[in-house]
Amino acid sequence: MTRFEIDTAEILKPQDWGFPVPIAYGPGRLAEIGKACVSLEIKNPLIVTDSGSKELPFIEKLKEI
Repeated sequence: MTRFEIDTAEILKPQDWGFPVPIAYGPGRLAEIGKACVSLEIKNPLIVTDSGSKELPFIEKLKEI
């Protein structure tokens, strides 16, 4: 088998995967985002939203931080 062939028997075996991500939400949390990015050394954060949420006022505030 080459490295580009897929072993379907292996793919179909039960597997576990975990990626714990801390999530902060609620009133006042947007004001903390700048400090959180600095403490995590994040210089270019990625904002992920949907077409409806992207027009909400807090997204513009977030982009200005």
